[in-house]
Amino acid sequence: ISAYLEDRYNIDISRFRVFGLLFLAILLGHLFSCFFIFCSGNPFDETARYLYSWERTAGVVDADAATTYVHAFYWAMATMTTVGYGDISAETTSEMAFSIVAMASGGIFYGYMIANISNLVNNKNQNDRRYIEKMNEIRAYVGARRVPKELRRRMMSYYKNYFSTKTALDESEILNNLPQGLRKEMRLHLAQDTLDSLPFFKNLDDGAMTALLRVLKPIHCAPGDILIEAGTVGSEMFFLVAGQMAIVSRRSHELVGELRAVTSFNEIAMLRPLFGIKSVYPTTIVAKSDCDLYC
Repeated sequence: ISAYLEDRYNIDISRFRVFGLLFLAILLGHLFSCFFIFCSGNPFDETARYLYSWERTAGVVDADAATTYVHAFYWAMATMTTVGYGDISAETTSEMAFSIVAMASGGIFYGYMIANISNLVNNKNQNDRRYIEKMNEIRAYVGARRVPKELRRRMMSYYKNYFSTKTALDESEILNNLPQGLRKEMRLHLAQDTLDSLPFFKNLDDGAMTALLRVLKPIHCAPGDILIEAGTVGSEMFFLVAGQMAIVSRRSHELVGELRAVTSFNEIAMLRPLFGIKSVYPTTIVAKSDCDLYC
């Protein structure tokens, strides 16, 4: 059943394992309770429980079955979790013998349960854990370099968006190990309606597109953010996949055009360095809305 749910609904069954452990703990506690009641006094002498037994000491020898069971279950859980308050304890040889078995097996099960819960917490989400590790590394770096507060905020914002888009896992290894059929489906999933709609990439085969997706850097620009400043040197080509950007003249600082998703720009800037020509951006590109790009 667990394998079917994982395959069919992409559910991480390990997250629900704690409920299975809780059910096993209750079941074991129930069995211990029943045997503890059975061993009360002398199992083969009904009158013994009235003279010397844990029921007599606890004051439930004449109580109804539900009250007796609750007291026995309370003892079972205290014994299993190695708490052992001592307010309910074995009085006869048969009770002591069973208590030894309950403490040994209950202690082993409790240790097993704690170990499993620890593993579940530690391995809850590999991507989340690696994301936290990466972000802590970046925080340590900007702290060591004494980066100004505003620049630090922008750097952290960039990397948060980067890892939310790109994932902190080793994506290249995951994609490289896929057979051709699955790789094609992943291309459709990752690039459909974005990069695949650009003439620049339309005729790329699945292997080339998958390799390209691994090296492209995601960029997010909030409204008003400057992506490119006129007069700066650069050789990056950009692919706008969501949002709208304004093109501002270097001389007049007036709006001379707009870019809307999905489109590419600065192709010439990428090609000029191949011929030894310095590439200077002629215009300023500013985000008019929330924009997602690759470069």
